[in-house]
Amino acid sequence: MHAPPHSCKRAVPWHPRRAHVAARARFFGKLFGSGAQEGPQLVPVDPDADGGIGGTSDALFGPLAVLLIGFLQHEVDSFRSMMLDMDADIVRLICCNRAMLRGSLQDALEVDAVPDYEQAAAVGTRRAVILSGMSSAEVLEVIDAYRDAGLPPALWAAAVPMNYERPVRELLEDIARDHAYMMEQRQQPT
Repeated sequence: MHAPPHSCKRAVPWHPRRAHVAARARFFGKLFGSGAQEGPQLVPVDPDADGGIGGTSDALFGPLAVLLIGFLQHEVDSFRSMMLDMDADIVRLICCNRAMLRGSLQDALEVDAVPDYEQAAAVGTRRAVILSGMSSAEVLEVIDAYRDAGLPPALWAAAVPMNYERPVRELLEDIARDHAYMMEQRQQPT
């Protein structure tokens, strides 16, 4: 039995640079739109909102962490350097291994001891980044910094109450389907 999802209250503030997130917020607003739609149930990201992503919770949700899935060791090192450059060294960086793929997102994000990097977990697994315990502005800043750093394409998601107890492998499959749907929508004329 899992403990109930929890909110994250951090003692050390991390304030993203607003200049880096405004354009990304406009992009996500256009992509997600409003009202009912076919396809995945996506939540808009509002950089000025408090609490969980897209109002999914009243407070920041989950531990302050990043789960990297399918990354090679040098990419993990580059991601870690990027986070340090952003003054986000308080964010826990977790590399997903094969065992974590079978377990829940909660188990992966709340692991007591971060496991050593496991090369085999990266082979054949699409790269994905799952962010936890961050505000919308922080999420957008990480995405912008990632792209600016020239890291390889990755799927993106955030820990929210609805996905917290789902198996990571299943969640990864859904994220890939959602990504394919969004890319298809972007390519259609407006």
